[in-house]
Amino acid sequence: NLVPGVHYFRLKQVDEDGSYSYSPVRAVEVSSRGVRVFPTLLQGGSSTVYIEVPVSGQYEVSVLTILGQVVEHRTAQLGGQSYYELDLPKAEYASGIYLIRVERDGIAYTERIRVE
Repeated sequence: NLVPGVHYFRLKQVDEDGSYSYSPVRAVEVSSRGVRVFPTLLQGGSSTVYIEVPVSGQYEVSVLTILGQVVEHRTAQLGGQSYYELDLPKAEYASGIYLIRVERDGIAYTERIRVE
């Protein structure tokens, strides 16, 4: 839930002996209206996730396990005045947490969802 603008991050890695090092600084630009994925909880008979993007175009949409393994991958035309419907047949998905990754032109957005 970052406010719009440029944010700078770096990671600190601490080894078992107490020594530490920092990663290079990375900049992330947050726009006022980005990708929206909802609902983030699929339970009961629900199996559709809706995706809204700020700019129309061709996107790569992937469903990944929490370990980063690709479960499903699609190329889709998204945008305009409608939502993209990503159907996740519950019979094919074990209960747990999955990641929905939406990517275009090397810029990716990832949202965590839970399937029950």
